[in-house]
Amino acid sequence: MTSENPTPANLPEKFDLFSKSGQFQYSQEPDDVRAARLANDRLKLESETRQKEYDLSFQRRMEVFKTTAFTIVSIAAIGFGLYFCLQIINSSTSSEDAKKAAIATISSILTSSITGIAGYLAGSNKNSNLK
Repeated sequence: MTSENPTPANLPEKFDLFSKSGQFQYSQEPDDVRAARLANDRLKLESETRQKEYDLSFQRRMEVFKTTAFTIVSIAAIGFGLYFCLQIINSSTSSEDAKKAAIATISSILTSSITGIAGYLAGSNKNSNLK
């Protein structure tokens, strides 16, 4: 074939208008070769689709794992903070100033926890509406 623009008079019997490069491409391959190529392309597309599904599934599992790990660590940190503050409040050897500071710390921990939970729920609700 020449690199000139084809005219209807010199077009081959079989030709593909769409190639991977987006260029006008002639095809003079036999039917069995074309069928094998199309089957191979279909298998490749199915394989890529399955790989994308596996990747999305893995990303979802990782997101659940990260959220669960973060939640457990946060609950443990809050629990330790509250435990130590309650120990200070219930201790007979603690000063009044230490007890007041522990009460203020408990208030701060609870306020931060409630704010964090509300923010998380609002953010997850917003993200689910976007999908």
